[in-house]
Amino acid sequence: MLIRIFTLFGLICSCAYASSYDVWLKSNQTRVNQYKAFLKQNNTQFPAPDAQMLRSARDWQRCHYTEFDVPHKSVWKNAIPTYKLMQQLKLQRVIPAVEVTSSYRSPFLNRCAGGARMSSHVTNAAIDFRIGKENPTLLDRAKIYTTKVKLCHFWKKYGQQYNMGLGVYPTGQIHIDTQGYRTWGANHKAPSSMCSKKYW
Repeated sequence: MLIRIFTLFGLICSCAYASSYDVWLKSNQTRVNQYKAFLKQNNTQFPAPDAQMLRSARDWQRCHYTEFDVPHKSVWKNAIPTYKLMQQLKLQRVIPAVEVTSSYRSPFLNRCAGGARMSSHVTNAAIDFRIGKENPTLLDRAKIYTTKVKLCHFWKKYGQQYNMGLGVYPTGQIHIDTQGYRTWGANHKAPSSMCSKKYW
């Protein structure tokens, strides 16, 4: 009985999330289609489900913004190398199935959310994603660490080729962009990244 209740609760939660995107999509379908068509013309596509790739930012409610957003056409091209990088990370099995938590942020939302003034999210060149569960178990933490090690190895070997920026945080949260070969950790500086020479 309890299993059936929890299953039903999970279905209700997922439907609620899906419906919030569906409601937004009704008013924005044309813009979404145009964006996806542009990506297809440039031999790429969203590396995660549409509803994840079009999320604005975690602080959207506090900032009185929309939960989803389509980037301005002027920055569409900036997403191409980052999307292709994300696809490579999946193809080479560097990362498992992940949840994208943020990609493009409008200048207004970025300021309100406390993002860096020159954030690569504003230029539509970044993806934030989470490895594992939001509240990981000890076993999950071990898997998260293993994935972080794989990301560091990829960054060291191919990072310059992709102009890859890699932010590795203490949680399962990861940032990638294609705006410069660099890495950082909790304090947004290179020495705090587990990918820096200090850790290897």
